[in-house]
Amino acid sequence: VRTRGGAAHSGTWVSFTDLKAALMKSKSFARDCEEPLRLLFESDPRAVERALEGFAGTRAQLPPPYSAKKAGGIPAYERARRGEAVQLAARPVQIHELRVVRFAYPELELLVRCGSGTYVRSLGRDLAEALGTGAVMAELRRLAIGGFRVEDAIDASALSPEVISR
Repeated sequence: VRTRGGAAHSGTWVSFTDLKAALMKSKSFARDCEEPLRLLFESDPRAVERALEGFAGTRAQLPPPYSAKKAGGIPAYERARRGEAVQLAARPVQIHELRVVRFAYPELELLVRCGSGTYVRSLGRDLAEALGTGAVMAELRRLAIGGFRVEDAIDASALSPEVISR
């Protein structure tokens, strides 16, 4: 993955249905949500790819309430933790590439190349909403930022003053 002026991320999203034991508020959740989604993905395996097409380029993104963005001069996460409603304005973000790496319902792994300021977890939220479901990010890994790539990284145990001075 090469990036210029942006970041690359690999993330795995899991549908809410996979975490239903912890999140279920209603016994009808599985019947009302899980089964229709499973049937959608079985009957239309390209549903995710088609949904992704609408995310490329510049788009407005609503930051999450637990972000460091300020609301009324106070970081939004402070207000959210106090239980206050947080209203943040959508802001433009750039999605250079968004592609399916692996999809085995209910897990979806994507590769995202995006501009700085993009909330990748919110991108998962927005994709799930476009598909008529919910999702939780189970894993997020930054693969690159600017010219720095994870495959060029040095393990911390190998650092020495000589290596650092190079």
